[in-house]
Amino acid sequence: MRNFHWNDYLVRDFVVDAEMQQHLWSSYQHARENNRFERASVTGPRKYSEVRYCDNAPLHYKQDAKLFDLSCNLKELADELCTNLPDDLWFAQYEFVKYEGDGQTFGPHRDDDVLSGGHNRLLTSVTMVERTDDMKGGHLYIWPTNIPDEMPNVPRYTIDLEPWETVIFPAYFMHEASPVLQGTRSILISWAQYGA
Repeated sequence: MRNFHWNDYLVRDFVVDAEMQQHLWSSYQHARENNRFERASVTGPRKYSEVRYCDNAPLHYKQDAKLFDLSCNLKELADELCTNLPDDLWFAQYEFVKYEGDGQTFGPHRDDDVLSGGHNRLLTSVTMVERTDDMKGGHLYIWPTNIPDEMPNVPRYTIDLEPWETVIFPAYFMHEASPVLQGTRSILISWAQYGA
């Protein structure tokens, strides 16, 4: 795997402008109204896992030209995180993920493996789309390491995003969406991939 020079463990900012917010909100509402959300699956021998208990709805960036602008904004933010990102790295895979207040969660996991690159993902991007006023729980925890047990003194970051705020971090970092105990937490996830 290429040796990247990280400027920090994560970077966060507001990169979704008002026009894109309106477009994404419309896409999100359309997915909800048309029952496009379904139980999120996992890779492996079983389709579902209690570790990932939430609903998702994919967005097809090749069918939505407006996502090109968002991908450009995410790439600019990612450039602040790492000074030598490859030119062909692109935020190409998008999905809405919705957590409801009955304990929906996504336990500690990585979006790719630092050694194998099994999903061709280098960076994970999380943008808050909806966080209801009554929401309890639903924190994003990030450990800036591949396996937390190997570095027990590595701090765990607690990220509570504002609506339309984005955080980007390496996809091989362990992270978790803690259970939503009340209300709704909906996010837009995207992954930066090579040659997408």
